[in-house]
Amino acid sequence: MKKITAAILALAMLVSIGVPALAARDTSFFTPSEHTDLNFSDLRYEPVDVEAARAFFDSVLEKAQNAENTAEVEKLFGKAIGMSTEASDMETLTYILMSKDPASEAAGEYLEASTSSVRVKNALYALIRDLLRTPCAGALKAYFTENELQSFVNYKDLDEEEIELQEAVSEKTNEFWTAAGEELTAEELYRKRAEIYIDTVRLNREFAELNGWDSYADYAYQTLYNRDFTPDDAEAFAGMVKKYIVPVYCALNVKYNSTKVLDYYYDDYSGARALDEIGPYIAEMSDELAESLEFMRTHGFYDSSIDPKKSEQGFTTPFFGLNAPFFFNAADGSFEDLLTTVHELGHYNRFYWCCDRRGITRQSIDICEVHSQALELLFSRYYPTLLGDEAAGLDAREYIILSQLSSIVFGALVDELERWCYAQETLTPEAITRAMEDILESCGLTGMISPDFWADVPHIYENPFYYISYAVSAAGAFSFWLEAESDYFRGVDDYLRFSALPDTLGFGKSFAAVGVDSPMNEEYLVRLSDAVSYEMRLRGWYYDDVKIDDWYFYAVDALCASTEGEETGLFAPYELITEEYAGQFLGKAEDLSRIGVVCAIYNKYGNGEIAVDTPFEDISGLSEAEITAVNWAYEHGITKGTSPKTFQPDAACNNAMLVTMIYRAMVSADAEKR
Repeated sequence: MKKITAAILALAMLVSIGVPALAARDTSFFTPSEHTDLNFSDLRYEPVDVEAARAFFDSVLEKAQNAENTAEVEKLFGKAIGMSTEASDMETLTYILMSKDPASEAAGEYLEASTSSVRVKNALYALIRDLLRTPCAGALKAYFTENELQSFVNYKDLDEEEIELQEAVSEKTNEFWTAAGEELTAEELYRKRAEIYIDTVRLNREFAELNGWDSYADYAYQTLYNRDFTPDDAEAFAGMVKKYIVPVYCALNVKYNSTKVLDYYYDDYSGARALDEIGPYIAEMSDELAESLEFMRTHGFYDSSIDPKKSEQGFTTPFFGLNAPFFFNAADGSFEDLLTTVHELGHYNRFYWCCDRRGITRQSIDICEVHSQALELLFSRYYPTLLGDEAAGLDAREYIILSQLSSIVFGALVDELERWCYAQETLTPEAITRAMEDILESCGLTGMISPDFWADVPHIYENPFYYISYAVSAAGAFSFWLEAESDYFRGVDDYLRFSALPDTLGFGKSFAAVGVDSPMNEEYLVRLSDAVSYEMRLRGWYYDDVKIDDWYFYAVDALCASTEGEETGLFAPYELITEEYAGQFLGKAEDLSRIGVVCAIYNKYGNGEIAVDTPFEDISGLSEAEITAVNWAYEHGITKGTSPKTFQPDAACNNAMLVTMIYRAMVSADAEKR
């Protein structure tokens, strides 16, 4: 399909939705290619004849034994690639249809198509290897680079045992999705999926061992994802995420949820509405982005409808033979559908312009996620205008920043859990959940999410060790956001330049190619943490004298919506509290000593029996009611005293002490309610 001009695209979008005109921006980062004229509704599932494909491949190999047949072999090999991409496209089609209704016959068709695709692809790779040993090896140069051909020289055919293991994993994936349609309680669904996961781990480990790998994590990182970093690198990255990113994520999460504007969130952006809304702004960013969006709309290669039968996920996947991506979203009729559309358009645009029509290679999945996450961050500039409300637009911007920080945090933590699981000789659902509890506790996230959430993460069943991609790519996506903060379209152009890079570059080299530091670099993560902190300061969510590593940070951060600090923007943590300041939290507060504050907190939040006595030796002279309050505060972790044996009841209380004790009391009371 020829490149559609920016003017035509802009006009079509503006006419269709009637929004104020925006100037479409002409960019030229991608190489045009031909795309199918078919609509998605024209596609039908046709089972693949694997034996016929194998027989044809054998005939090509036989023909290649004579050098005089080189030109004919070149032509026949093109047909062989077509048979392989057709098998792959049937797998893609059935996966989409199964996602529309996991309980339909499409689930069985997907298993059939997936098996056929694996067998045909295996036979094609073996054909390439064998052709390289014939007089007609030169015929392959029309389809592959020298480096690509070298990768096939020692290709090892999948034996029947390996194929059966892959088929068994596909069956487990199918069981994961169909379980959601069964009449199960939440506990029953968790246990069923947990057992499916344990079986999946066992099967994957067997497959890796058959291929000579001691570690499935190493196998997945190197062979499945062709990463230029190792599981050990991911472990080091996770440590830096816990140190630098988790604190700002927690802080923003608290502040966002205490100030968020909800009115816009429940608008229905399902179906074509999200495409209509984002179209003009996408055109202003780039006419190339707009062209891929227009192809999606015109040919119906998307489904973002609301349907309770759908599997709960969003994805974009390419049809290699058609050179046409497909966008799927299980819409829920909220603003989330618009965010998902922008996210998936990043994938869609890359597949539209840079799809390997041979179906042989794909760009690193870590890089692919940058395409989607960076577009989300860059598009956030338009939400105040799109939503028609400055406050809602700023709210949406913070929500997107929070979502990307969440991707960094939980991408790293889920990968840590997967590495743990694949290193165990035996697994139980309880052991996995305890491991997740330990991981959450290691970075202060206990209570923020249920530790059994892992069982509902589809990636760990379908694509083990995929989840780290969300972490490293979200970290990288922020680099374009940081650049766009000072020069918006320079950030957009570097993002598009990054999206157009060839598949041959690895994760780190791709960022280097556009002059950006590696997102796995400690210095970069510190800069990102500082930038998000600055963002929150601009919103009035931080005090200038409260740092993330201060012991009272989370308490101050959680309660700062109800405190104003000094006019200078300082919290003044070590200044003694005033009656007026304490009264903001505790109502009437006349006694401003430590015992007076603890008693006031106990009167407001205390309840239940007290099971322990404190080790404090300086409270014996207090009244029975005061001792009860101190014992309660100690038992609930609200105060640990000023030393292991002293409470100092008559000491003055400063701002940091007051806010921290109140925050701990609120957390304790909330936990008891749950």
